[in-house]
Amino acid sequence: MTSFDELKYFTNVTRLPVAEGAPYNGTGVFSGCAKLESIDLTNITAIGLACFRNCTSLKSVKNTQNLTSISIDNYADWAFLNCTSLEYIDLSNVTVIDSRAFIGCSKLANVESLQNL
Repeated sequence: MTSFDELKYFTNVTRLPVAEGAPYNGTGVFSGCAKLESIDLTNITAIGLACFRNCTSLKSVKNTQNLTSISIDNYADWAFLNCTSLEYIDLSNVTVIDSRAFIGCSKLANVESLQNL
């Protein structure tokens, strides 16, 4: 998969690998995909505005080694807003993150390495 636009209304998606050539998760791409449980971000370098907003089943965000920004043009409010099942994310290489990126992530207890911020 190289484009996310077609996924905006696929609310029954539970898992999604991301193929090469898709370096950016755009605005609201998975917003409201309440059944999405995990996503592999191997090739993703940036996450856009409200990308995973209200993905209430999202537990696992895997392979974030290329992720450097949770802010596109310094404006990516609420990237993981209300991801109430999210427990862990590795932000080892992230250098830019919006302060509101994880609002409502009530189970988020472990964030790996924020040393680059």
